[in-house]
Amino acid sequence: MNHKELADYIEADIETRYEIHKVGYFKLYPNATLDKFHSFTVTHLKLQTEKYLTKKRVTPIDPTETELYNAEIEVMDYIQNLKGDPLNDRYLINSNFWEQEKTKLDNIGFQREIEKHGFFKVKAGTETVKIYNPQLTVILISIELPVKNLDTQTETAINCWEFLMTYIKGYKRGEQFFENKIMVSPTIIYSPNAKQFIIDIHMKYFHVQHGKGKGWVYVKNVEPSILTHELIEEYGYYSGLVNKVRELIIEYPEQFASFENYEHHMQPQQTKKEHETIELKPVLKPEAVQIVFDIIKDFFSVEQQTELKMVIETGRKATNKMLFKGHGNRLSDTFKKLIEHDFITGCQKQDLINWIISNFTYTQNDTVKDFVYDTVEKTISRNYYPCKSPLITIENGQIQKVVQPRTKNYNKY
Repeated sequence: MNHKELADYIEADIETRYEIHKVGYFKLYPNATLDKFHSFTVTHLKLQTEKYLTKKRVTPIDPTETELYNAEIEVMDYIQNLKGDPLNDRYLINSNFWEQEKTKLDNIGFQREIEKHGFFKVKAGTETVKIYNPQLTVILISIELPVKNLDTQTETAINCWEFLMTYIKGYKRGEQFFENKIMVSPTIIYSPNAKQFIIDIHMKYFHVQHGKGKGWVYVKNVEPSILTHELIEEYGYYSGLVNKVRELIIEYPEQFASFENYEHHMQPQQTKKEHETIELKPVLKPEAVQIVFDIIKDFFSVEQQTELKMVIETGRKATNKMLFKGHGNRLSDTFKKLIEHDFITGCQKQDLINWIISNFTYTQNDTVKDFVYDTVEKTISRNYYPCKSPLITIENGQIQKVVQPRTKNYNKY
């Protein structure tokens, strides 16, 4: 197949065709969502591509699955770059969805399949990937997942095909990184020098904190409640790394026996606990507790300072919400920097967001305000509201206080 010809065909006047299709589609289906229109558009362009490929051959034959799959990816890439496309949106999964799915998980077999084999295989086009979490499997194969669009604040149902494509992209990137940057030759694995290599892999696989969870293996234990393509690509990336480690365990069972033993030991205690408690606790590293406390304590009443220190040190929920005497963005920005520089461990950003909302209020124009998920998420996850008056800066691994004149009197509280 001539790739350039295919690309030219797909790109030629595609924006014009897209707008014409959009107008016509919503005249026919005025109550349809933009997500469903995009699904319709991809299907339509796929059929056009099939006709094009068949026409270009000397002997007309059906195009191969690979060609159609690549053609569809071309179309997806174009649509993803369109202004206002929902692929850039963030979705909150409907909380009732999991309650309804609890009984379905066993019926569908995802849970049992993963318990038996450790993963669930998904094939899309020519690509086959493994998913290690039953809830994530349900998400990625859903054609009508009930969600709330956090940008438009509207309830809708989405086809998660695009998220599956993003997962595959991350998965392949993770596998490639392992092969190119981590993997060593069989000679080394069988040699006495293999010990350090195995220890390094063990640390990364089970223990290293990286913002989303503990070790690469977190993908088995924690599923997302917020859907973004960035987050799903990370799940795919670490799942690709997990797959490469599992291949090593199978190929070199004697050398990697400690992995199987350790993971088996985790199953009834740690793994199950993490699965049941999805909302993990943010915990400050011991060396950062006093530094952070000293910087932020004056923004809280003296009566609340003892509990404040306990909350940032243990991640526990405060007895009552504590009042931050300042704009909420300053506190959110502080925790954002701490988690991004690995001073906060044991949770994902979405857990940190919920923790802030549960434990703090703030003042605005002498009025006490509750933190709102959407606003905090834009600061923590997307830097949508960059803080103009930050409390801390972190340079060369050191937390430093940003000294700024206080222009308001907060003695009211």
